[in-house]
Amino acid sequence: MDSGSELLEQEEELHRLNADLELRTRKLLEDVQKTVTRQAVPSAWSNHALFAAIDEIYSEEQRETRCPRARSACSRTSRVTPRPASQRRPFTPERTFSRKELESEDILPPGSKNMSAESQVRFLKAKCKILQEDISAGKREYSIRTDEWRKAQYELKVSEDERLKLAADLVQTREKLKKQEALTVAANERLTLRDNEAALLRKEVEMLKQELKRIGLTTTANDAKVNKTKEELEKTRQLLKKSQLNEKEAKEKARATEEEMYLSVRKLERQKGDLVGAIRKQIYLIDNLKATKGHLEAEALAKLSERDFLALLDWKPPTLDSK
Repeated sequence: MDSGSELLEQEEELHRLNADLELRTRKLLEDVQKTVTRQAVPSAWSNHALFAAIDEIYSEEQRETRCPRARSACSRTSRVTPRPASQRRPFTPERTFSRKELESEDILPPGSKNMSAESQVRFLKAKCKILQEDISAGKREYSIRTDEWRKAQYELKVSEDERLKLAADLVQTREKLKKQEALTVAANERLTLRDNEAALLRKEVEMLKQELKRIGLTTTANDAKVNKTKEELEKTRQLLKKSQLNEKEAKEKARATEEEMYLSVRKLERQKGDLVGAIRKQIYLIDNLKATKGHLEAEALAKLSERDFLALLDWKPPTLDSK
């Protein structure tokens, strides 16, 4: 937006400079026109005609008289009063002037009849010199005005080129400005959406803050519970430690008891083995006794022979291991 306002200000400044240059150019043209008109006013005929008339008068005077005349008439010269333009004869470059025509054209003063030819020539030369000086001054002024006019034309052209360039830049800038305005509208729409989203997010943040506050209160209560639980856990840990010590002692006692029981079992097993051996021996003895008793009974009853009795003595019962 700032670049657009600057371009508008530059365009207004360019229009103002353009109007100023046009005014100066118009004024310069008017001055040139006035100068040209002023150069044409002093005489109704051109410099060529003036010099031709002067030469003609000088030649005529030279032909009429060669001797000098009294020069007192020069002091009686009066100011030339121009005749109305309607009474003047039109001038053409081809025509020449006589003395009467010069007097009738108000070139010579009314009392020039009493003037000598030399005085009249001197008067005409002085008047011609004045006219030449006026023409030179007019030419110089015209040259100055022409230079100023050309400079003004150049400045006008430069200003016009700059104006066209600035106009093209202004068109491009306006197009860019339109695009920028469209982008600004889109950005404003996006900004509105962002603002709405930000409002929703602020509401969510407020809700989250309330939730966080509630969670903080809950966390404080939970911390108290956790501390209480930690205390209970510490007590439980102490009890567990005591229980572990008691369990260790119980295990040691159980291990000692188990070792004692193991030793007792070993001892009992040895005793059992001994008892089993003794029982086997007793059974063996019982069997022997039974056999002996049977033999004795048989001998007593059947009066066995000595051979059978010896065989009975040699008889051995089967061992328990074979069983």
